[in-house]
Amino acid sequence: MSHSFEPCLNYAKAQHLLGAYLLFKEFPSDDASQIEIIKAAINAFQSALEIFTKENNMADWARTQYDLGTAITLLLERSQNIKPSLIVSAINAFQSVLEVYTPEKNSREWAEANIGLAYTYYLSTWFIEDKNKEVDLLREAYRILESAITSYTSDTTQEEHIFPTNLIQQINEDLAKIENAQ
Repeated sequence: MSHSFEPCLNYAKAQHLLGAYLLFKEFPSDDASQIEIIKAAINAFQSALEIFTKENNMADWARTQYDLGTAITLLLERSQNIKPSLIVSAINAFQSVLEVYTPEKNSREWAEANIGLAYTYYLSTWFIEDKNKEVDLLREAYRILESAITSYTSDTTQEEHIFPTNLIQQINEDLAKIENAQ
């Protein structure tokens, strides 16, 4: 790697750190401030990804993609006015991570990316009216979670199992409600 490229990588690392700081610091209590902080984190991750590529810095690229997907899902949770392109961006970010992490070599990271992907599919059902599409998305989220959860639970603590376990239960409940309503 040439020395002239190092300042660019340092800038990208600084942007990633800024995004992570914004995303993982304690949020203010009001929704509007939370949304602005999350948007700032998303912008920082996107700035980092203008420099990080899979080819020039695979590990940082994958980590930044994961954090970008996580930030977008946080925005999806808090915002009422969601554009489909935002959901697609989160899905693309998590799928990018899965280009790098494999269940054989990086089981925990692979599982976390799949859990993020499944959660994004689940969240996307909040914003659609078509019940058939909702069922398809819920089933896809369930399938992804089911494949990831075994790998995840073998590499994590009991406390870390709570989110994916609760998510799979919620998906089952949502599917049951839809099927009972039909």
